[in-house]
Amino acid sequence: MDVILNSDILHDKRLITDDVSKRLRTFLQACAERNHVIVIPLTALLEFNRQQSELVSKTAAEVDRAYELLDRFKIPYSRVDPSEVVKLPDLVSLIQKHKAKIVIEEPTLQDFQEAHRRACLHESPISMAKQSDEMRDLIIWLIALRLAKQNGGALLISRDDVHNNLLGRGEAEKIGLVCVKSVEDAEWYLDVDIGTPASRLVEHLLTTIWGELVSKGLPLTDEVSPIGVSRASFDQGAHGLSSVICSIKVKTRDKKTLKANTEIHINGNVTDEVRLSDIKVDNEDWQDGFLLIRPSKVWSYEADDYEERLDALLQIMEE
Repeated sequence: MDVILNSDILHDKRLITDDVSKRLRTFLQACAERNHVIVIPLTALLEFNRQQSELVSKTAAEVDRAYELLDRFKIPYSRVDPSEVVKLPDLVSLIQKHKAKIVIEEPTLQDFQEAHRRACLHESPISMAKQSDEMRDLIIWLIALRLAKQNGGALLISRDDVHNNLLGRGEAEKIGLVCVKSVEDAEWYLDVDIGTPASRLVEHLLTTIWGELVSKGLPLTDEVSPIGVSRASFDQGAHGLSSVICSIKVKTRDKKTLKANTEIHINGNVTDEVRLSDIKVDNEDWQDGFLLIRPSKVWSYEADDYEERLDALLQIMEE
């Protein structure tokens, strides 16, 4: 499948030198393993290059200031011209480094003409209520629509409102264009979940009560099967984790896909209550779409040291 990346997904606050961010890197590697094609609209690439060019100028100026400071204190050093080492990154090469197939997609004349028409008339997916870079957003939208129509579907990863509002959803659904706002949501859709600490914790909680979920009639396999976890949020109580809200995805015993919104309530180290709602199997409602169990199941988890690191960070900020 074509996976189209908007510039806000490529954006990095730092000047990229050796590689893209770790989060994007792992996603690219997962896509490469599953033969998904990474598509960068030329519009997004140009915007990425503009943002990185600004960081090149800023970084070169910082290097010059560092030289001035060394000169001031008469500290010996070997000077290197900043222009020789502070350079614009080659995004295509960086992505190819992770074995991902990449295509730079140029807008066609028809893309430009249709974007111009929609921008002037404020037609879908533009919202009159919000300011946006209309032409840029519309060109990327039309590229995504064109590729989805040509290839029987595509995935657009973008946080822009123009690409995610209700106005364009019907047009996208007709030709199989799926729009998500983050790499995490893309992993969920593409089944390339890479097992974040959050997803591993949810998987562990559900694994301990798997048998009870099966006994209540969920069409799951008898043995625990991999659980996809998306949009997880956690509440911390006085004695540790108190609740988890997330969406889950898991294969059924007949190889279908079950999805459900999930709430897990915890008291100390005991799982008190689990609520599954909007339960669907291959997008069809399962029974009444709701399941409640009270397992009172003791659980333990070898946690990440995130609490210790968070406390240290907070202490630094306070100081």
